[in-house]
Amino acid sequence: MIREIRRSGALGRGELVRRTALPRSSVFAIVGDLVERGVLVETSRPGDARRGRGRPGALVSLDPAAGLIVGVDVGREATRLVVANAAHQIVAAGVSEEPAAEDAGACAVQIETLIHSVCAVDDIDLDALEAVGIGVYGLPEIHESATRSPRDLTSELSNRLEVPVALGNNTRLAALAEATWGAGRGVDDQVYVRWSVGVGGGCLVGGRLLVGANGAAGEIGHVCLDPNGPRCDCGGHGCLETLVGGPALLEICRQRGLDLRSLDDLVEAVQARIAVASDVVVQAARRLGVVLAGTVALLDPQRVIIGGELGQVGSLVLEAIHEKIDALSMPGLGRTVEVVRADLGMNDGALGAVAHVLRSRQPTTTAG
Repeated sequence: MIREIRRSGALGRGELVRRTALPRSSVFAIVGDLVERGVLVETSRPGDARRGRGRPGALVSLDPAAGLIVGVDVGREATRLVVANAAHQIVAAGVSEEPAAEDAGACAVQIETLIHSVCAVDDIDLDALEAVGIGVYGLPEIHESATRSPRDLTSELSNRLEVPVALGNNTRLAALAEATWGAGRGVDDQVYVRWSVGVGGGCLVGGRLLVGANGAAGEIGHVCLDPNGPRCDCGGHGCLETLVGGPALLEICRQRGLDLRSLDDLVEAVQARIAVASDVVVQAARRLGVVLAGTVALLDPQRVIIGGELGQVGSLVLEAIHEKIDALSMPGLGRTVEVVRADLGMNDGALGAVAHVLRSRQPTTTAG
């Protein structure tokens, strides 16, 4: 029961009955005992003005004072950080635009410095820190030979902060965040896409995040659309990422006479209804939809969630993607899947690192 609350945040007693398959009377008795002991606390549902312990509509969560979790997203262009308590409440957040160091030790120092900086601004006592989660781009499970070895990075940071450190792919962790707190909450079968400088994804089936033998489950950005296409950073040619990733779209805009400096500029141009920008993004969305149609055929998700800067464009992108999924899927299958915008914004990877820690830690039944 505590594991479910740690994984998902505040839950009602009825939801705990469903998730644990325990008798209703047992769940109510256990929750009452844990509330009495201070392990759990009761909170109101949004819009619920009723008061009093044990009210039927109340949610229960872990005591916010039980400890802090830091989530870090080491991205291609920035490192983002959030600090959360045991009740899944975000108490601080920050970002560093400094490129992440390739050396594991130097990268650990950068992360530690950012943690101390963010916590100092909000007067957060790091003595309450229990664990850190880190999301990195690429495949940490098979990149042990890289200069910034995932094993070395977690070891360095754990030694410096004297707490456990967990690591995973930042896009897969972003999918976990959307499933826990965002557009995928309550949906067992979903596909998340981060459409940004690169293109990555994460898939949940039956509520479980797919990882794969090498940690590559969800790497839709490296599905080949054109074997004779541009060379990709992965070593292949014509990967989806080379055709619809941020740099490719900015270059296409330049070739068509629209000089934009960044993805944010491109998003603003689309929202301002500049024809060239809108056409470039819609054509790219349709290409993404082609790949997602195959993903829908393989996994049969209820929902496809589009995140990243280009996900912020909204209905123009979502409709173009859904149109292709519907056209290329089995009859009827494409119409049943929902295509929605992600809820959590650019902190989704850091939030996912928090969710990763919360899901992987062993539950405790002792009051703080």
